[in-house]
Amino acid sequence: MIGRRIKELRNSQKLTQKELSDGIVSRTYLSLIEKGSVQPSNNVLVKLSKRLGVSVNDLMVESQNYQYSDIDMSREIIFYENKVKNKEYDVISDFIEERFEEKEDIQKIDLARIYLIYSEYYINTSHYKTGKDYLTRAENILLKMPINDYYIRYTILLSNIYLKDDDVDSALDVLERSKTEISYTNQFQLEMIQILYLMTKAYFKKAQYYTVTRLINELEKLSRQLQLDYKVNKVRYMKSISLYHEKKFDTLELLTENHNEIYDKVLYTYCLIVKGDVKSARQVYETIEPTRRYEALNEIIDDLNERFSSIM
Repeated sequence: MIGRRIKELRNSQKLTQKELSDGIVSRTYLSLIEKGSVQPSNNVLVKLSKRLGVSVNDLMVESQNYQYSDIDMSREIIFYENKVKNKEYDVISDFIEERFEEKEDIQKIDLARIYLIYSEYYINTSHYKTGKDYLTRAENILLKMPINDYYIRYTILLSNIYLKDDDVDSALDVLERSKTEISYTNQFQLEMIQILYLMTKAYFKKAQYYTVTRLINELEKLSRQLQLDYKVNKVRYMKSISLYHEKKFDTLELLTENHNEIYDKVLYTYCLIVKGDVKSARQVYETIEPTRRYEALNEIIDDLNERFSSIM
């Protein structure tokens, strides 16, 4: 069958349906050709054969029913894991149509990786329930294995779902367990930074600012060891707000005085007010554009507005 032969050649060359069909037919139409649902015209066959680097006669050769080896499977999974990592979700539908999860003798770890790809794709394309279902399938496999990269990916994805749903306690249960398990190994340091960041977000939502500061200190120490900058602005924002609530104004002043984000200016202004430098505080305050972008800043902005209006 021509469709099966085209698919076989495409897979052997590691081309996605989108890459092969681009400028020739739609990706959906190529999918129908490969399934044998439609018969391509001679013109389409000529163009497909040129892109595949074969003759039209080669497309007529009976398919050899190409079977993926474990190495082929792993390469395919890695390719689409990178696509998900780079948020290139438009090509993941090609992977889903391959239905690798139905292949015989697939290794459990590869099956879990496939489910994670599916989950991230569906969650990030607004098919939330389907994404959570696939995440549960991955969980059923990964929880029976020693800790590994894919278990940590599952943890991060699940905790992000909980945080999006404002189920902070469930997110922290998952993250605390993962952090403990990682700490027993000398591996997964980059993943530990991601875990620490998500824990920081969770405790920030709970307004537990002492814990936020402690976690950020741990995150920053590990980041320095790895010579890595991870979500610097978001981390500095949470740290600044936490220092404000802990009334550590000297440290807060040093953290914010040389930065120009709105939250830096607001908090630096407050520090100047606290130490009595009203003139300098007003000068900084007048450069701040009105905003309600940062929810945690609202009460501080209201306080500053009241203070300045009372001394005008």
